[in-house]
Amino acid sequence: MQRAKFKTLLRPLVFLAITTAWEQRAAVPPGYPPPDEGRLPAKSKPDLEAQVFAKYRKWTRVNSAPVKVAGVIAAACAPAPLPNQAADPHADKLINVFVNKIGRTAMLAEKKPQFSEGAIIVQERLPLKKSSASEWLLAMVKREEGFNPAAGDWEFFVLRTPEKVVIERGRIENCQACHARAKETDFVFRHYLTRQAQDKLR
Repeated sequence: MQRAKFKTLLRPLVFLAITTAWEQRAAVPPGYPPPDEGRLPAKSKPDLEAQVFAKYRKWTRVNSAPVKVAGVIAAACAPAPLPNQAADPHADKLINVFVNKIGRTAMLAEKKPQFSEGAIIVQERLPLKKSSASEWLLAMVKREEGFNPAAGDWEFFVLRTPEKVVIERGRIENCQACHARAKETDFVFRHYLTRQAQDKLR
């Protein structure tokens, strides 16, 4: 009698557990954890940083020459101090910006761009002294509609170099607060474009 009663109680609990798990699975892009958790992609999927970010220098370089960024701005976009980071994180920096094929047209041709899902923008930070070795990478990946409405469905990344290992990702608060000022251009700043490139935007 007790066994039959136990089965009766167990059935709705099992159904609730299965329903909850399915809803969570549907809410997350395949192979990626919720961005707030800051974990790496699932083991069964190719590591994003290894398979994608490692190739960023083969993409379109947006600026023709490294662009100087004032120390105040550079510090605002800096991650926590890294082992290979310059002694003064508030010093002026140089940046190079790269965009993948999916985001190239929006970046270089549209005055008010709307980047497509899958667009990736990578910004490498260099010390002012002549060096090809970046101190860290900042990246934006355009996700599917509804992923992050507050910031145009972008996911933000901070990567350690030279390994290109993700040390922070998701809805990074200071990234979103800054990029909110570029809402009219799909949350993407393009001050690094040359005047000639900006004149070509339509």
